[in-house]
Amino acid sequence: MKNKNDDYINAFKINNDNSKGYYQKFLNEKSEQQKYLEEILGEDDGSKFKIADTACGSGTLTHHLLKKFPNADFFLSDINEGALDLAKNNLDASRNIDYRKSSIFALDYKDNSFDRVFCWQTLLALDKPEEALYELIRICKPGGKIILSSLFNIKYDVDIYTSFIDHTLESSKENIYMQYNTISEFTLKKWLSGKTTSYKLFEFIPKADFKNSLTNPRGTGSYTVNTSEKKLQLTGGMLMNWAILEITK
Repeated sequence: MKNKNDDYINAFKINNDNSKGYYQKFLNEKSEQQKYLEEILGEDDGSKFKIADTACGSGTLTHHLLKKFPNADFFLSDINEGALDLAKNNLDASRNIDYRKSSIFALDYKDNSFDRVFCWQTLLALDKPEEALYELIRICKPGGKIILSSLFNIKYDVDIYTSFIDHTLESSKENIYMQYNTISEFTLKKWLSGKTTSYKLFEFIPKADFKNSLTNPRGTGSYTVNTSEKKLQLTGGMLMNWAILEITK
């Protein structure tokens, strides 16, 4: 059973306290993915970029990128007004930041507007991720970059769409399904064909152990399992094949 995107928003409202904790989790310290992203981005060259942070949540990604790009102007959008309110409270008021309530499927920006477009851990939760990806490409300038974190199947030509209910959350009482999409590189190539110049996939392998499941061992807390080859991240028993996708338009 697939979720509807409205269900995703409703679940965050119902799970209010839990949602705020999720949004604010990596505000005061960088997540392992944030650290990896900054390695990929390299050093700032002082460019006065226009940067879009789409589906921005509470602004955690931008909070750290503000230091990475001190001369950039930031444009944050999210469909969740509660998340935008958190972002406004969290982010440096002295910086030039524009906030907009806007769906990722119909972003309130003109074509070819941004030098960098970020979308963090969102595509995996959408019922039509390819449509959202096309919006990110649309608002990016030619030669600019779209950088996003999501689940990708790099080794196998298999797409996995997983619907689930976390019975430890209030939203489960409303029978609301959430979703994790794992998109194969085979499908990604088809989506990007003729629309972009190039792309790179950077597989994310955790360096530190995740032990979030200790606080909610029966729910979707993430944890790592050590194998002879690498650490694997699991969430609620599901394998999370995270990667950072960098697209050049």
